[in-house]
Amino acid sequence: MAVFGTIVPVLTLGSISKRWIVPGWRIGWLVTSDPSGILHKSGLVDSVKRVLDLCPDPATFLQGALPQILGTTEEDFFSKIKNTLRRDADICCELIKGIPCITCPHKPEGAMSVMVKLNLSLLDDIIKDDLDFCCKLAKEESVIVLPGKQSNDFQSIVSKAMTSYSLALVVMF
Repeated sequence: MAVFGTIVPVLTLGSISKRWIVPGWRIGWLVTSDPSGILHKSGLVDSVKRVLDLCPDPATFLQGALPQILGTTEEDFFSKIKNTLRRDADICCELIKGIPCITCPHKPEGAMSVMVKLNLSLLDDIIKDDLDFCCKLAKEESVIVLPGKQSNDFQSIVSKAMTSYSLALVVMF
């Protein structure tokens, strides 16, 4: 990206929770390369700063651990993580092939989640849509997945599902 950073604006995002596989550790960074000042002129930088003013700082022990984590992690750690994620994506996609009403059109290449397609025609009108599927799966199997359909009431749906049923798995699709 260094080559492009001298020509066009580049945003680089990183976080401990994703790169080091420690969910819940809310420490991240955003680095900009903006040779023409486009990101500043558009107001993007100010918008990001306003959001950061609203968000609480990470816990003190996380801040204290950061220099050690960044300074001593061996490079092979990242290749092992990539291999593990790749293997897990392969397993997940292979297992999905055994479920007639669900397909995985695109195998994940850099995520800890997978997007799947639900074939409602194979469900004999038992399931109305993806939201109905998610709710029934949570109620019957205690597995929580996120619907692909946008919902204005999405937060309350997730909150209700998480308080009503035990949480076993969260998958975005």
